Amino acid sequence: MAAVIFSPTYMKINRMGAALYLRASTDKQELENQLEPLKKFAKGRGLKVV
Repeated sequence: MAAVIFSPTYMKINRMGAALYLRASTDKQELENQLEPLKKFAKGRGLKVV
């Protein structure tokens, strides 16, 4: 499971920030497979990954 988390407080101060949440449910999943697509998603929306 992966998600881009938007913090309303942070977004009011710096409208360009997002935190990424990555997790693996099994030992066969790898976080690296989730990281790049999430970074691209955030970048495509003008968000800085913090």
